[in-house]
This record gives sequence, C-alpha cells and structure tokens, in this order.
Amino acid sequence: MSDFTFRALVLLIVALNAALAWEIAWRGVDRVRVHVESEALPAMVAEPLFHDYDFEYELTGQHRDGPYLIETYREVEVVRDADGRALSRRPTGETIRLRYVAEPEGYELYIDD
Repeated sequence: MSDFTFRALVLLIVALNAALAWEIAWRGVDRVRVHVESEALPAMVAEPLFHDYDFEYELTGQHRDGPYLIETYREVEVVRDADGRALSRRPTGETIRLRYVAEPEGYELYIDD
C-alpha cells in the first residue's frame, strides 16, 4: 500500500468517526430538548413572581440624655406591588439609634438656605 493511500484511508476513518460523534451528540441534545419541552408547564401566573421591596425606618422611641436627644428606629421591609402600594410590612429585627445634640450650650446654630 502506498503512502498516499495509507494517509487517505486514515483521513477517511478520522472523518467518519468525527461525523459519527457529531450525530450522536446532536441526537442527544435534540432528545433532551424534546424532553424538556414536553415536561414544561405553561406559564399561567396571575401575579408577578417578583415584587419590588424597600426598607423604611419607623420611630419607636426617643428620650433626652443631658443635652442629647436619642431616637430609636426599627427597620421594616415593605413589599410593594406594581402601582407602589404596600402589600406587606415586616420588621427585620434591626434597630438604629441616633444621638445628636438637641440644644448645644453656648452655641447658636445658623442654617444657610
């Protein structure tokens, strides 16, 4: 057998194996696609699957401690519909305390507008 014939035969065998591998892989993908499409349920949802939410802070208490005013807020998660109306309000358990000088002694506060 000549060198050219041997190379042509090897090339033919490699090409046939590649074509066979491609066909097996393509049928497997097609079989999975058909199975997934047959198992899928139609999407009939009356409400959106995701609602917009944000966090608000509600004042829960305040008291004075010397010249300081201390305010306590609790964090509340608010879930809203598409029109912005609150659907539910749920406290997250987080609290925030703010302390600021209510009446500084010897100082006048000027606010520039």
